[in-house]
Amino acid sequence: RGPKGEFENVRILGPLRKESQVEISLADGFRLGVKAPIRESGKLNNTPGLELIGPKGSITLPCGTIVALRHVHMTPEQAAKMGVKDKDIVEVETCGERRCILGNVLVRVSDKFSLEMHVDLDEANACALKNNDFVILRKIKGPDYSS
Repeated sequence: RGPKGEFENVRILGPLRKESQVEISLADGFRLGVKAPIRESGKLNNTPGLELIGPKGSITLPCGTIVALRHVHMTPEQAAKMGVKDKDIVEVETCGERRCILGNVLVRVSDKFSLEMHVDLDEANACALKNNDFVILRKIKGPDYSS
């Protein structure tokens, strides 16, 4: 729940973190009445809070609400094959009727990941992306937006 509204039946995802984090879309922010910054997961300084309500009570988080920076997870082997490394910023081109180029896509590399791109619902809808669609990753040189 935020100052202007709330969502019911939201998903809770793991793994557990040191600090609670709420990821919303920009459109969700309007409905909730919070201006969440676009950030890399875990970068929670100077972010708005929300009230979380569950079947056993509620808790107010003083901070922790972000719009997740779009990102691509991959293994070290996949990253080496694509010529990228952890924290690189790339572009991703989508295909189809609403073809678009998504800039400022963060690369996340770990042997615990599999190749998958994460965008929020606003971004997916704007590009008409669906699960299992193919995209083209392009390495670029540019600013680091992950902080």
